[in-house]
Amino acid sequence: LHEHDKFNGSHRARKSFHFFDDVIVCLGTDIENDNVEYPTETTVFQLAATSSERRDYWNTYESDGKIYIDPNGVGYYLSESSRVDAQFEKNFPQITVGERSVEPTVGDWVSLTLQHGKAPRGASYEYAVLPQTDLSSLTAFARKPTYKVLQQDRNAHIVRSLANRTTSYVLFEKPEQMLEDGLLLKADTSCLVMIQENVDKVLLTVSQPDLALYRGPNDDIYDENGKRIERSIYSRPWIDNDSGEIFVT
Repeated sequence: LHEHDKFNGSHRARKSFHFFDDVIVCLGTDIENDNVEYPTETTVFQLAATSSERRDYWNTYESDGKIYIDPNGVGYYLSESSRVDAQFEKNFPQITVGERSVEPTVGDWVSLTLQHGKAPRGASYEYAVLPQTDLSSLTAFARKPTYKVLQQDRNAHIVRSLANRTTSYVLFEKPEQMLEDGLLLKADTSCLVMIQENVDKVLLTVSQPDLALYRGPNDDIYDENGKRIERSIYSRPWIDNDSGEIFVT
């Protein structure tokens, strides 16, 4: 993630999402920017509480800081390291002023965010989402999570599902060294890989997510201060190109 220079060009992060049946593991690393005026935060959820039923749900809601469950039956599990930075808010009403108008707007919202502080460097997070769950199942998951993070840094996010012997790899950079703790040893480019180990076979899926609509020198346009000028993706001459091939070894 690299925010456009029109807003805050210093904001960067590396994020990944790993889907194992009914569990989504969400990882972030290398969160950084130069904004010293406002804190940087990761939103785990932000939900409207527009009905009296939902406001009543949240008004009486209590969490142990480890797990949360919303009225839709979506459960959230925060890792031990991320719990320290968690901030749960249910301020009714919340009043905000938009960018284009000075008139205040009012709404009832509930949110869970992970706070990274002002101008963070190397901030990270780890949490899991369990759709269509219940409190009993979520509590059991929190006691014994069904996944293990094998690597979480600038180079790679690697997660292993203990429930179905599947390992998910997000390789942001070409590994300079052999990977550990798994069948995948190395790759010659950034890619996404999942490996499921069965008794008599291995199921391998590989994806290079770059659509490769354009391969060549950077065609961004910069102003006199060296900042990128906002430019629609649809104005690029290569926007109608077919997706190209990128070989992965």
